Amino acid sequence: MSPKSPQEIVSTQVTDRQQASIPTNESLRKAVFLRDDAVPLNEKLRLTSRFAQIAEEQILPSDLFEVGYKKDVKRSISSNLIANLLYCHQNGDRLRVSCNASNVPNYRIKRQVLKILGKLKLVSSRKGFYDHDNRFGSETRLWPSPGLLEMFAPLLKSEIAVFEQGTEPIVLKNEQKEVISIPDNLPAGTLAYLQDRREWIHMINAVNSKHQFRYLVKGLKKKGSNHQTFGFTLPTLKAVYNNSRFDHGGRLYGDFQNIRKCERETLTIDVKRAVELDYSCLHPSILYHLEGLAAPEDAYALSDSDDALVRKASKIAFNSLINAKTRKSAILACNARRSPRTNGGKLKSLAKQKSAVRLDNGMKARNLRFRDIIAQLEVKHAPIAKRFGSGVGVELQNIDVELVYAVCEHFCNKGIPILPIHDSFLIQEEYKSELQQKMQEVFHSRFGFNPRISDK
Repeated sequence: MSPKSPQEIVSTQVTDRQQASIPTNESLRKAVFLRDDAVPLNEKLRLTSRFAQIAEEQILPSDLFEVGYKKDVKRSISSNLIANLLYCHQNGDRLRVSCNASNVPNYRIKRQVLKILGKLKLVSSRKGFYDHDNRFGSETRLWPSPGLLEMFAPLLKSEIAVFEQGTEPIVLKNEQKEVISIPDNLPAGTLAYLQDRREWIHMINAVNSKHQFRYLVKGLKKKGSNHQTFGFTLPTLKAVYNNSRFDHGGRLYGDFQNIRKCERETLTIDVKRAVELDYSCLHPSILYHLEGLAAPEDAYALSDSDDALVRKASKIAFNSLINAKTRKSAILACNARRSPRTNGGKLKSLAKQKSAVRLDNGMKARNLRFRDIIAQLEVKHAPIAKRFGSGVGVELQNIDVELVYAVCEHFCNKGIPILPIHDSFLIQEEYKSELQQKMQEVFHSRFGFNPRISDK
């Protein structure tokens, strides 16, 4: 008798087992039990706070975890398994685990936990197999039972269930802009705040990681060739706090923000054209609104006759005024923008060198000085001039990032990818109107004024 083929072995294994646990849909059956691309167990996955609270209240107190030894380890492994099951469920996948003692850490405890979850009717499984004669097999497949899904049903419809432990999305810098360790002895309120931020960032990253972002790389097309070079961007975000404080900064940063503006205009998300909407004059507007005042139409314009270069110089001056701690240091920071070299004497990047030369030549041609522009801004913005030279910029960043979180949370809860770039957002064109409406809603809710939103 000729040996069975792998397909025949799989068919036999499925036929010989209890059919009650097998989904009726044939394609789903193959996806669950037979494919090797089911999702492997991720030891770093953890439940987000609201999901963890349900697990701690309804699952982990079970007396079944009290039997035997290493009770806390059992509960930890159980929480990790539930996180993996819910993650796979939200992504339409199944979980695969190895029950081979030779390659699984804490093998015996994991076997016990699987039995406990089975007795609690929280997990459904299909035992794996291995045919030694034909060297073919399949690892055990797990998926959440209806009971487990019902337990988390209110949250599963609107929230991401897990985050990946060990990928720290919070970065803290000191006054010298050096990355430092996050202190261990933080107040309980600060710890809760940071955990909340971690979960938000993990949620945004989890949603964006399921989508493809690509753009047309400018300047690499050969003459006489129709070939176009596309780049791919990884939409992973981190929050960066400044001055060793968690109320300074906090803006979200990612590698995709380094894409040039001309390349961002070609960005696609899942092959669909992306658009970018921007909060115009955001920090000047926030300063006015905090005083209970409406902001000027264009905070950066010195007069109605300003051309693009004059407005750019005015914007540089305004931002320097709110970020610098003295008026003098603001002027020095502005003048540094006119130089192709850094304060240390090194050449800036080619793009920044070109920008500096254009700015310097344009200001010379118009007989402009930053000292004079700053004096004009102080007169124009007399109601908020007391905040100039105070370093308030990092505090404003801590405020504007709240708007970013609120907008991103709205779309991520729907599974819609979105990329924040400080005070602007990139999203698929079909969601442009919804994005604009949400930006207006969260801004008005925070400040009581309507924002100015523009296309970039």
